Amino acid sequence: MPTSIPASSGGDAVPTEAQVVAEAAKLAAKLEVQQPETQASRSVLPETIQDFRDAGFFKIVRPPRWGGYQVPHILCARVVEELAQGCPSSGWVYGVLSTHSMFLSGYPEQAHSDVWGDNPEALICSSFTPKPCRDVEGGMVISGAWPFSSGCEYADWAMIGALSMSRGVQLALVPMSEIEIIDDWHVMGLRGTGSRTLRIREAFVPEHRLIPYSKLSCGDRVSERYPDSFWDTHAIDMFGGFNFSCVASGIARKALALASELIRTPGSFGLPRGNQETVQMRFSEAAADIEMTVDAMQESCRRFDRMWKEREPLTEMMRLRHRRNICVMVWRLRNAVEKLSGFHNSWVYDATPMQRLIRDIMVASAHRSSNPEDCMLPYAKAVVAGQ
Repeated sequence: MPTSIPASSGGDAVPTEAQVVAEAAKLAAKLEVQQPETQASRSVLPETIQDFRDAGFFKIVRPPRWGGYQVPHILCARVVEELAQGCPSSGWVYGVLSTHSMFLSGYPEQAHSDVWGDNPEALICSSFTPKPCRDVEGGMVISGAWPFSSGCEYADWAMIGALSMSRGVQLALVPMSEIEIIDDWHVMGLRGTGSRTLRIREAFVPEHRLIPYSKLSCGDRVSERYPDSFWDTHAIDMFGGFNFSCVASGIARKALALASELIRTPGSFGLPRGNQETVQMRFSEAAADIEMTVDAMQESCRRFDRMWKEREPLTEMMRLRHRRNICVMVWRLRNAVEKLSGFHNSWVYDATPMQRLIRDIMVASAHRSSNPEDCMLPYAKAVVAGQ
């Protein structure tokens, strides 16, 4: 069922979920045509970011007081999935930049004003790997190089992992005007994400732009000032993982569409490639894995949206199961895409769409949110401990 969305406080017409998904699907067709140029530039195109803005996609992850919508997170997840079918790199960048807008909700209100006060369209990239930094009066001073910052060319701010001897791991909010971007993104997959290295030299970060990394995984949050705002009261990290996993689901859906066409094309002796029972079995297994997993991912996101709306408590075991499930789903999708590629050896050629999808889903599944050790062990340890 389409989700009816409350009106934006800025007066903009707020679309339904069905309208947002239709707009994303239309844009995905354009992104697919532009994909060779995106791959060659190793970054999404400037017009792609503008298309995201024009479609209102970034408003999905901003609160109404900063010109956004008050919406359930499923809209963001659906947009990522649709965009990834046209261009996985573009879907990834939208998901990453959206995730960090959601993470900003964990900072004090003054930080929100710093980011969006003069520019409600400001975007945030990140690199969370903690590097040793220096405590000073009123904040921290950070220096170093941080890799894997997707979409950084279009960001106005960055969330940087900083390790303090007294504070522990912090997320430091730094303006991009104080950051140098190193062009070192030469990779096998998701080539268009522009996930370059950020270099920072002696940047001062005031207290209000610092939060403990652990705050991302805190339980249900309460906002006295905005108690009915999803943006201000959601469990922050529960929805970030969806955005990354939805790139995998978009890739898998595209691979299934390609394979559906391929099994009907002539193969040996002029018969359809799908005429062989071995191919039919492999196709059916992969199709079931993809369709059932995509459905499960969307329903999982909707369930957490409903839990927030009804203010149901979110237990630690729910969080651990969520991380476990997202990891399993991404790897199930990756395995299904690899199975679909076996219909014909044409995938070995660089220019074929199926090979690009294989490379992209391999890199997407390498993200920490899909790392089996990070996602599976905490759940098992909790069970052993009797939680």
